[in-house]
Amino acid sequence: MHWARAVAAFNARGDVLHDYDRDIACLLLDASDNLLAFGLNSNSKNKTLHAEVNMVQRFFQETGRKIPAGAKIVTTRKPCRMCAGMIYEWSDAPNTLQILYGEDDKSSKNTVLEGVAQWIRLDSE
Repeated sequence: MHWARAVAAFNARGDVLHDYDRDIACLLLDASDNLLAFGLNSNSKNKTLHAEVNMVQRFFQETGRKIPAGAKIVTTRKPCRMCAGMIYEWSDAPNTLQILYGEDDKSSKNTVLEGVAQWIRLDSE
């Protein structure tokens, strides 16, 4: 998980919590672990621009396709309800996704992906 954190480290911090983007990254990998897209949290000015949202938008803008079946999503935090909904709607086959995450998030309970995707909690390093 340290490589996802390294990507997130590019986000600049300010003095006040809401003046900077949070250190959260999201990677989209194909079934062979090739990088398809990434997203960084950029919600200091727009609260909806979570890393997962940015990843989905970037992948679609670059390919014009939905997230492919069998893809892996590696993210710093477990996706919140909004992000889980976007991942679900923009996936060819949400039931084939693997979502690997480093930390729980208080808003990640009872999402549309619960019981659909395969969730893997990564151990802290």
